[in-house]
Amino acid sequence: MKSAFLYGKARRKIYIELPKQDERSGGSWVGPLDKAMYGTRDAPLIWRATVDAVMKKNGFSGCTLQPGVYVNHERNIQVMIHVDDFLIIGNFHEVKWLEMRLRDEFEIKSTYVGRSHQKEVKYLNRTICWTEEGITVESDNKHVQTLLREWGMEDCKGLDTPLPREIDDIKISGESMDAKDATVFRRSAARINFMAQDRPDLSVTSRKLSQFMSDPKLGCDAFIKRVIRYLKSHPRCINHMKWQDEPECITVLIDADWAGDRCSRKSTSGGTISLGDHLIMHWSKLQGNVALSSGEAELNAAVKGISEGLGIKNLCEEFGRNLKLKVGTDASVCKSIILRQGCGKIKHLTTKQLWIQGAVETNDIKILKIPRAVNSSDLLTHACSVKDFQDHLRRLGH
Repeated sequence: MKSAFLYGKARRKIYIELPKQDERSGGSWVGPLDKAMYGTRDAPLIWRATVDAVMKKNGFSGCTLQPGVYVNHERNIQVMIHVDDFLIIGNFHEVKWLEMRLRDEFEIKSTYVGRSHQKEVKYLNRTICWTEEGITVESDNKHVQTLLREWGMEDCKGLDTPLPREIDDIKISGESMDAKDATVFRRSAARINFMAQDRPDLSVTSRKLSQFMSDPKLGCDAFIKRVIRYLKSHPRCINHMKWQDEPECITVLIDADWAGDRCSRKSTSGGTISLGDHLIMHWSKLQGNVALSSGEAELNAAVKGISEGLGIKNLCEEFGRNLKLKVGTDASVCKSIILRQGCGKIKHLTTKQLWIQGAVETNDIKILKIPRAVNSSDLLTHACSVKDFQDHLRRLGH
């Protein structure tokens, strides 16, 4: 049985002996610094090189795609490192072995999570819980309380969706906010954007708010208040990762909202990546160019989805797991463009089209046509009805 193992704040052991000072000199000694001090420019690079050397000395190899990820195939241990926070997954006895090796190098505090150990722990302000059904991951909901307090909306009425079905219901003028209100807007939008990393229900809202970060307009505060009313009734969003058999493939769902942005007429790409039934990645992104057709918008979304899917597939291969890649879309025209040979009559899509055709053939990617009703990436492209919104979240394990 595997158990998650968390290290908190590992620090290198450094002992400094100061020279005896001559009282006649006034106690002013200056000397060269042999090690980088915390907060200096070179400190992060030196710390990373130190950790990298320690991990490789103990039989770990670093992942090419993610420098902070290490794997020991012989002992079947995976490690993720963010600065001085270590998250280690493996058999209890193997993890205990690694703990002893790390204690030889660092001063550490450790917490075990597993069937016979502690059931809950915090890692990078995310709460990880071990349950009989599986593992749950929840982002820090202190930001919800901060938003309610900052906007004076502790007693507001809650809503079931973060955006209205018709976005024109929120009126935005062309006049800029004053500096003070703009600062409050940016701070709140950044907070919502941070929460959206772990909450797919906030992805579309976060993307729309980010469009006004450089120059907030009068009326943009209505967006914030709408989201806060949603967070009032839904302060928590938990990712449930139930125990499952070893998955055989990575599933990517993609969708696009053609010309959905009323100002620029750009389209939105939305996508999810799941390992079995576990959601491991999601995004909502405004496309860089104006798509001239719904097929082009869907193709842009497919390029983004397949690129991200190949990244996850390559990462799994470094872990020693060779998984197939499946891509699901509800657009028949997108599937046709991907599976045909050559560019045909749509020559303005040649570069993306030929790349994606080559990627599908080279990596043996399976392209599937799925009904729109079960394509949960639809949640990440535009505002949905309450029923669709809740159904999509349920299918994503939230």
